[in-house]
Amino acid sequence: MKVCEEILTKYGYDAANKCGNPIETKARLVPAGDDESVDSSFDYRGALGMLMILATCTRPGLAYALGQLSRFVSKPTTKHVEALKRVLRYLVETTEYGIRYLRGPADGNPIITLYAAEAEYVAACEASMEATAEGNILTEVLAHHTIKPVIGIDSSAAHVMATSPTYSRRTRLIELRWHYVREQVQRGSIEMVTIQGEENPVDAFSKPLDKARLNKLCEMMGIMAAT
Repeated sequence: MKVCEEILTKYGYDAANKCGNPIETKARLVPAGDDESVDSSFDYRGALGMLMILATCTRPGLAYALGQLSRFVSKPTTKHVEALKRVLRYLVETTEYGIRYLRGPADGNPIITLYAAEAEYVAACEASMEATAEGNILTEVLAHHTIKPVIGIDSSAAHVMATSPTYSRRTRLIELRWHYVREQVQRGSIEMVTIQGEENPVDAFSKPLDKARLNKLCEMMGIMAAT
């Protein structure tokens, strides 16, 4: 919150009009043409750098917009500057936002994977181990309840690998221990479901979203106003 206020104050946007999302849903930003001049009226590079630090530390919901805008640092036009100012106006709307950290590991995959589906499968195994451990605790506490953790996955290939005993040229490379998730699914200890695109939080990092959907996905990721 303090960093947001410092950025807004530095660039004179602490009292600017609010904006519901950091980038227009139909925004189409392209590099400057040969006949277009650089807009030097605004510190584009400095503002973008400060916002990048903010996005890295506490506001990942800004990542997509800033990723697009960072492509034009060498020659920002008036259109690019206006798009960056929109991010600042979005900060006015969400100054109180921050990350609510949830329990769980935040490391990358523990091994090098060769395919996207394999990476998702390994991540699902890590999640299933965590879910099984927590399920065991809940079973002890809630002895008369059936505990069956549900794990979401957005890769259809990894979902098939986890829910059926498939074998192919690619899956034969996977170490046996990562098939723990498949074993738990077959035993009925956990349930693996496919996450639809509308419910996938990763869309906040890869697409321009309207206010309602962006807020929903940010909340799913634990990005919300401090209380």
